[in-house]
Amino acid sequence: MPYPILHAARLVLFFAIATPALAETLEPQLQEQREYYSALSKRACQEDRGAIEELRSKAMMENHPVAMNSMAWLILTKKCNYKDYPQSAAVDLQYGSAQAGYPIALLNYAKRLTKGLLVVQDHDYAHDYFYRAMRQQYGGAAIALGLEYVSGTHMPKNPTRAREMLHLALELGADGKDIERLRDQLEQASIPTSRPHPNQHPWSFTQYSTHFSGMRMAYWEYFDRGLPLGRVFVGVDPLFNRLLLGMSVVSADPIVRFFDVHVDPGNGDLVQIPVMSCQQDSCITSDKDAAGSQIQRIVLTLPRDSRESSLEAIKAGAAIVFRFQTRATTSNAQARTFAFSLFGSHEAMEMLAENSQ
Repeated sequence: MPYPILHAARLVLFFAIATPALAETLEPQLQEQREYYSALSKRACQEDRGAIEELRSKAMMENHPVAMNSMAWLILTKKCNYKDYPQSAAVDLQYGSAQAGYPIALLNYAKRLTKGLLVVQDHDYAHDYFYRAMRQQYGGAAIALGLEYVSGTHMPKNPTRAREMLHLALELGADGKDIERLRDQLEQASIPTSRPHPNQHPWSFTQYSTHFSGMRMAYWEYFDRGLPLGRVFVGVDPLFNRLLLGMSVVSADPIVRFFDVHVDPGNGDLVQIPVMSCQQDSCITSDKDAAGSQIQRIVLTLPRDSRESSLEAIKAGAAIVFRFQTRATTSNAQARTFAFSLFGSHEAMEMLAENSQ
């Protein structure tokens, strides 16, 4: 029978490949299963035949995601000397557990992709697995990715995202010792540890692809106390073969003028994204959501000749920045800035690229 992984009610924005270590807790029911199968795998490692048979049955016959990850640990751990299955079987088990949504397996498989251990090294897809683990409120994934961004050992160094990972780890309740380890690494690399974009919530996010009114979309949201306050999205409109980029924010102050949109690649040097002209403010709309909250929205069309480069910039960028003016700021001619971290789903963006030709 399938064993669904329970998702957290509130969505938010030492390098072992499979481990039963329990430093950081998960959602209560999932944590209980984690502790049970961790203990079972340790007994199996000590050649307890009853434990081995139970673990193997749950992992390989019933496809229990937590058992699958523990079985992978048993096969891969040298001290256990368990040779009934090859290492490739452990990789398959870990992958299956990750696909079922078990956050520990998602992190383990992300690390595997990062280093290319028994799989083809692929940093883009490694990011997807890191972020999927974070969306299940597993702060250990933010710690691991932050350490990669600091060291640059397996991925290019990215100080901006390393700092964001520290605060995302804090938001997700990562283990205190792991947080201090990442903080120490940041300080040794002379990277500021203050919270980035203090007036936004770039570390709270969700991301996925969907179909909405016939349009295929990838979008990222930020939350405050469980309530979505803003969104950035990229979408393909198949009817008119348009690639759209936009943002929406919960606010009673109407947007009256759009200026420009840029991507920060991570070094602070903003790169402008070309968009079609917003004549007579035609790209600006205002409406209400199902809860009655006022929503201000900007929807932009990307020119055909710059679609590919714009998608690549968004996919690789650290943050996206919209500049606009609201009714409340017209009196002093000030522009408001909507800055949003781009933890883009590689698979979602690839899907959009394939459907925007």
